[in-house]
Amino acid sequence: MRIPFRVFSDILVYFFFSALILLFVDEVFLKEAIFYKQIAVKTFFLMLLSLFVLYRASRYRLDSYISVFTVMLFVAHYGQIWYVAWFNETDYLLGFTNILNIFTPENIIRSCNFSTIAIIFMISGIIFIFNLNYRKTNTAEVDKFHCSLTLYKHVAWAFIFLFFPFQIYILYLRYYTFNTAGYLASVLSVSKVPGILSAFGELSSTGMALLLVSYQNNIKKQSVCFLFLSIYFSVFMVIGWRNTAVTNLIILGIIFFSTVKLSTCHKKVLGFVLISLAVIAINVSRETRSGTSISIGEIFRVIPLLLMDFGAALYSLIESLIHVGVTQPEWYGVGYVAHAITIFPNIFGIYDGLTYYIVEHFLPETIGKGGSIIAELYCNFLYSGCLFAPFIGILIGWVSCLFSRELKGNPFIIAALYPFMVSSLFWIRNSISSVYRATFWNLIVLIFLTYLFTLPKKRLGHK
Repeated sequence: MRIPFRVFSDILVYFFFSALILLFVDEVFLKEAIFYKQIAVKTFFLMLLSLFVLYRASRYRLDSYISVFTVMLFVAHYGQIWYVAWFNETDYLLGFTNILNIFTPENIIRSCNFSTIAIIFMISGIIFIFNLNYRKTNTAEVDKFHCSLTLYKHVAWAFIFLFFPFQIYILYLRYYTFNTAGYLASVLSVSKVPGILSAFGELSSTGMALLLVSYQNNIKKQSVCFLFLSIYFSVFMVIGWRNTAVTNLIILGIIFFSTVKLSTCHKKVLGFVLISLAVIAINVSRETRSGTSISIGEIFRVIPLLLMDFGAALYSLIESLIHVGVTQPEWYGVGYVAHAITIFPNIFGIYDGLTYYIVEHFLPETIGKGGSIIAELYCNFLYSGCLFAPFIGILIGWVSCLFSRELKGNPFIIAALYPFMVSSLFWIRNSISSVYRATFWNLIVLIFLTYLFTLPKKRLGHK
């Protein structure tokens, strides 16, 4: 296959303008500024550049999933830097420790430089696959899609009927423990539940996504379905279970707004209302988790709270650069391979000790702070991790292209990709361990149920 020159030209242009931002912004505008203000301005403009180049690479169509992934990638690693640069400089910021007072400027700058280069390479991988594969859906695919809506509505209800009870049980367990012993106890209570039960519970979300897709010819039913799912995942936020709630709602929201037959104006108004409510809910959830009192004034300090809440991934990256290769050995890529065995039940403890290959457990100082997709690259390959970042970008970009193309062509593909897309957003502040099991078992169950519901038609066809 011949690769068009534009694929590489767009990447070279992206590299060129990224270099301009990184090398000259602080020299021209911020020469006398404190280092974290220089980092804040450069990384913010780099995020805007990345979003624009990705928009251009997707044929001037907004790819919601990639846009959200990109913003979350930047916010996760620079959010607290942005907060300190633009909002506050105190030791404790809205309940979070100021990392600038813990680490030396040299370590912060070194970590930000590695993170920036890794992100640029990761985005370049997405640009590459966008220019190579982005296609418009053809009419035949759309017709085939509408013919299969009824089939996958049955598959959706089968997912929900089989696996929703497991998720309700886990939700009840967390809710009960949260109210009796607090947030940390609720997290530990779920860790004691067999992993296979948690995996089964998560499969119910695939049924919800399929149901949302299958109702796209009925605005009322689809809207009610989405409203119910929004309320359902809001319950997760009440007990501080935000990672599952936020990531699922983002992908469900993308599916809903991409398929619902509403006017553009109505979509914008509805989207604005839902995003505003979601932001407030996230902030309320943070206060609920920490057990601190909440005021109306703080709830509406939207941007500062979000930057501090989701911008702590740099902590894990700094700890990685300080210790890995010095006091701790690198993983030599094993961190990406070892977790593949989590697709199997933990019989005889076959994957006990795999938490060693999770940043948050590998470095004790990061426990409770969360992981980082960039720190994971460094723990595996040290500075050469930047060279592997494009492969992550290619994977994310390929999934996005396939999802966009088949959203109006094949419900099976949407259901197969759904858990990967959800867990990939969590991967930004976690590890690849969140991806394997959910994606594998979802695919196995999806194939089985699809075959089961198409079998009667095949038998009738033979007759």
